[in-house]
Amino acid sequence: MMTPSTPADPATAFVELLASRLTGGGIELVAFPETALRLRRVLDDPDSELSEVLRLVSAEPVIAARLMKVANSAAMRTGGAEITDLKRAIVRIGNAVVRNAVMHFAAQQVAGAVSDPGLRGLVRDAWRHSARVAAIAYVLAREQNRVNPDTALLGGLLHDIGRFYILAELDAHPDLAPDAQAVDDIVRDWHSGVGQAILESWDLPEELCQIAGEHDALEREHFGLPDCLDVVIVANLLEHAGEDTERLQTFSTLPPMRCVGLDAESGQRLLQRSAKAIESLSAALT
Repeated sequence: MMTPSTPADPATAFVELLASRLTGGGIELVAFPETALRLRRVLDDPDSELSEVLRLVSAEPVIAARLMKVANSAAMRTGGAEITDLKRAIVRIGNAVVRNAVMHFAAQQVAGAVSDPGLRGLVRDAWRHSARVAAIAYVLAREQNRVNPDTALLGGLLHDIGRFYILAELDAHPDLAPDAQAVDDIVRDWHSGVGQAILESWDLPEELCQIAGEHDALEREHFGLPDCLDVVIVANLLEHAGEDTERLQTFSTLPPMRCVGLDAESGQRLLQRSAKAIESLSAALT
């Protein structure tokens, strides 16, 4: 006589679902929004005209509004006058930053309309965190002049995309949503692998996929000049530390911090002298 199998608890069942999607390519089902896809094609075409970019951006109010905010942020204005015209905004920030805003918009679509209040709060917190990491990475890359700031900005924006996907999926599992510890454990353990799979399914450059998959690799030893992953790892650490000097001191011993040449004091100085640019740019991105 066969003994009936014991059903898995909700957390185990959800983890098994994620694992099966990762191994079976199910994460590819995350669709790249059509508007973002069209814009990306135009922006990737060196022969594209500004008028075509302007036409597509104008058709998407969320992206247009975000571009205006980014163009007028302290990090981008650098003494210039405030811009109220979308065409001038695109010219000021350039195609690379426009592409970043488009990708950020696409990432937001992954989260979808999360209905559970607790999960919705986690999504909001995650967006604010990603925007601040992106702003810090941009400022750090620009100061060091070793990593492309626009790539660092996009890496920061997308580094936690797996977190949004998992939170959106958890919304369909109300039996798990009230268990804050289970949700935290699942997101912590799985968001990197899921995020890398999403960006790979979107055909993004390997550098960005690596950032999504390895931004928590705090012991990463990278010899030579810092790369974009180093910059995003450090930006992530600085954002988590905030004004906590003791935590910054702990982080300063990690290899990525050494690679970019920061310790607790210089990291804190970076945050202080760039506070206006970081706050302005992160606000424009959320």
